[in-house]
Amino acid sequence: MKLHTLVAAAVATLAAASSQASLVTNGSFESGLTGWSCIASPGGCFAGDQGPPAQDGVAYFYGFDNSPPAGVLSQALTTEAGASYTISFYFNTNGSVPPNALSLDVGDLTGPLALVEGSWEHFTGTFTAAGASTDLKLLFTTVGGTGTVWVDNVVVDRIPEPTGVALAALGLLGLAATRRSRR
Repeated sequence: MKLHTLVAAAVATLAAASSQASLVTNGSFESGLTGWSCIASPGGCFAGDQGPPAQDGVAYFYGFDNSPPAGVLSQALTTEAGASYTISFYFNTNGSVPPNALSLDVGDLTGPLALVEGSWEHFTGTFTAAGASTDLKLLFTTVGGTGTVWVDNVVVDRIPEPTGVALAALGLLGLAATRRSRR
């Protein structure tokens, strides 16, 4: 086997180890609120296309509208205790910044997000899971019966263990070196 073939196999192995599907079900809300749980009172939760163009997908995003005092959008994620994950999503306030608010609670990552007026803002962060299931919660507050907070393209991925990927790459490179020395 030629060295370039082995190098290509090593690259393919690394790519396969780092690519994975998001742990979030229906993160772009193209199937409505399927996979999500929403608590809102007295207003409502909706997945729709009323508002700005969707950040991801065909047309849909999640909206939390006119619902004092607060609401929660949540989903239970299958995780592994002690493993690290990245979370990424977009949010938009359509110009309805404070007193409206958006907070995140997932694993050991919690806190309010800075709301910027009227455009899709990107959030990304990392968290460590405490158990086999981790609740992802987005907490919304709209005050005074006005304003909307939208969320789209929610993605959670496990951060690959560097030792496993490194060992696979080293094993393939060792095989290549052994084959070269035999020649």
